[in-house]
Amino acid sequence: FLFFFTEKSPNTVPEGVRGPGDLLKEPPPTPPPPPPPPPPPPPPPPPLSPSPLHSPSPSPSVTGLDWYSVDIYHMDGASNGWVNNQVEGYYNKFIFPNLTANQRVAVVPGFFGSDVNHFPNGTYVCNRTCYDAMCALDAGGFWSWAQRDERVAAIFPWNWNGCPTCNGSHWTPPHTCCMDEIGGRDMQRARAAWTQIGKSISRK
Repeated sequence: FLFFFTEKSPNTVPEGVRGPGDLLKEPPPTPPPPPPPPPPPPPPPPPLSPSPLHSPSPSPSVTGLDWYSVDIYHMDGASNGWVNNQVEGYYNKFIFPNLTANQRVAVVPGFFGSDVNHFPNGTYVCNRTCYDAMCALDAGGFWSWAQRDERVAAIFPWNWNGCPTCNGSHWTPPHTCCMDEIGGRDMQRARAAWTQIGKSISRK
């Protein structure tokens, strides 16, 4: 063993050394530094600007349009006053207040049916005959609205030929079992209603 002592006191071991074995021990490792504190959270994002449609005044993107339109449909059968309460009410609340004096709107009535609009247990919500009656009733509601409101510039019923790849049901998932949106050409009562409306327009 090798012994190392202070120069002035040959019988004194260095501080912290209790005997010869301590001189051969490795010094204790230096503990790692503590991890840095986590970064402060980012500041919250600024509040979103209101949608142009719901702004107090129209933005350039809205004022640049001649006509504005929103598709609103229902799939649960004929309902008296549905056009007035649901569609016209929506336009009155969200669209008309934000349009300029030179802008107009177009409306898009439902003109379609379905043979798959049923609950998962197979109980129909509204079958093809039910859709036909519903769309015929709604046709009159849209036409009545357009006649008394000059802001309605056009009516575009959806749709004529049908859409084999469109989901025809409100209640079943949009997959291949439920793709059967039937066009207005095969909806006899609704087709007759729109034909009568078209004839009344052509006579004016």
